[in-house]
Amino acid sequence: MKDKLFDVFRNTIKTHGLLDDGGGVLIALSGGSDSVVMLHLFSRLREESGIRLEAAHINHMIRKTAGRDEDFCAALCEKYDIPLHIRRIDVPALSKERGMGLEECGREARYEAFSEIMKARGLNACATAHNRDDNAETMILNFIRGASGRGLRGIPYRRGDIIRPILDIKKSEVTAYAEECGLSFVTDETNADTAYTRNFVRHELIPMIERVNPSFSDTAARNAALFARDEAFLRAEAERVMKRGEDRGAYIVFGRDELSRLPEAVLSRVCALSCARVSGSEPDFTAVSRAMAAVYEKEGNFTETLSHGACLESAYGKIYFLKEIKPESFTAPLDKTEGELYFYGAGIKISYSVENYAHNLKKFNGFLYMDYDIISSEAFFTERREGDVFYPYGGAGKRSVKRFMQDEKIPAFLRARLPVLRAGGEVVWVCPVMRPARAAAVTDKTKRVILFKVSPAGKNQHG
Repeated sequence: MKDKLFDVFRNTIKTHGLLDDGGGVLIALSGGSDSVVMLHLFSRLREESGIRLEAAHINHMIRKTAGRDEDFCAALCEKYDIPLHIRRIDVPALSKERGMGLEECGREARYEAFSEIMKARGLNACATAHNRDDNAETMILNFIRGASGRGLRGIPYRRGDIIRPILDIKKSEVTAYAEECGLSFVTDETNADTAYTRNFVRHELIPMIERVNPSFSDTAARNAALFARDEAFLRAEAERVMKRGEDRGAYIVFGRDELSRLPEAVLSRVCALSCARVSGSEPDFTAVSRAMAAVYEKEGNFTETLSHGACLESAYGKIYFLKEIKPESFTAPLDKTEGELYFYGAGIKISYSVENYAHNLKKFNGFLYMDYDIISSEAFFTERREGDVFYPYGGAGKRSVKRFMQDEKIPAFLRARLPVLRAGGEVVWVCPVMRPARAAAVTDKTKRVILFKVSPAGKNQHG
C-alpha cells in the first residue's frame, strides 16, 4: 500500500501538471488524516526531487480542541523539518461580519490566508488534501443544489494556484497508508455532526448509495472526468464567441443574429460569462434562462434585467450585456492641446490633438475634426442634458440631442453615458458620431484643427 499510493500520488502530479512550474509548495495542513498523509507523501517526494515545502495551519477558533490541532501540526512540521505558518482567524465573528455561514466563511478565510502566505513566501502552489471520496461528496452536493455540468465536474485537480494531488486516492486508502506508516493524526469531532450538510452527505447519503453501487466514489470520479471533458469543450466554444464580441468594460456587445444561431449549450455559457464579466458575480440559473429566452424569442428593442446589476439590452440588431450604472453628472474640459479622456461607463476613450490646418483632408481620415479656434474657449465634455439641441453639419437644421442619438441608432442605456462636447454655449459634437456641429466646421479661414479619435476604453478599474 505504501509504495502503491506514492506511485498514484506522483502519477497524479505528473498527469495533471500540478508542479510543472517548479517552485515551492504550501501544504494546507489541518492535522487530519488526509493532510497528514499528503504531507508524508510530499516529504518522500522531496527526498527524490528536492522540492521546497512549507505548510500552513488555519485555526478557525470554532472548536475548543483547535489549540490541540495547532500544537499537533507544529510538532509534526518540526519532525519533518517543514516551516509552518499558523494563522488564527475568528471565523464565528468574521461570518457575522460578512453575513455568511460558518462553513462558507471558513473556506473563504482559509484560501485568503493561503494566498497571502504563498505571496509572502514566494511559493507557486498550495496543496489541499481533497481525496476521491471528497470529490463524490462534492458532486452530490452540487447536484442537490442544482449545479450545471460545470458543477458536476466535481473538484478540479487544479484551480489557479490550488492543487489537489491526492484526488485519485480513496479515504480508505488514506487510512490504510497512515496505519502502515505509523502516522498519527487528530480527529475533528465536528466531522461526525450531521447538522453540517457535507457530513450528512458523507455519513447518511453515501452509505445508502453504496448499497446500490459499492464503487460509487470510482463511478463519480469517472463521471466527473466526463463532465469535465464536455465542459472544457463547451467553455472553449463560448470563449470563442466572447472573443468575437466587443468588450467595452461596462458592457459587451454582440451581433443579435450570431447569438440567436448558437446552440443552447453554448449560448447559456456565453450569457453566464457575459453577466459575470460586466457585474463581477456569477449569474444564477434564472438569470441565464431569461437572457437566453430574450435572445431566442424576443424581437425589437427591449431591456431584460438579469442579476447582480447586470442587464441585457437588445437594440438595432445588437445584444448588449451591461452593468447598470446610475447616471451621474460629469465635466471633462479640453484644457490642453492634446490628451486622452476616459469615459468608462460609455466604454470609450477620446484622444485629441491640435494641428495646423491642411487643405488635404486625407490627412485627417479616421478622425473627427473641427475648427479649434472656434471651440477652444471653454470647451468641455458633459453628459447629455434635458433640452440639449444640436445643429449637425450638413443637416437640415436643429434637432434635439436625444432624437439625434435615436436616429443614429445609439442604444438607450448608452445615451445617458456618452459625452457631448460643448463650446460657446452650444453642443458642438455628439460622441461617438463622427459629425461636428455646423458652427464648429472647418472653413477657408480655419488655421488650426482639433482632431478627435474614439476608441475602446478597456476595463474599468474603478468599478
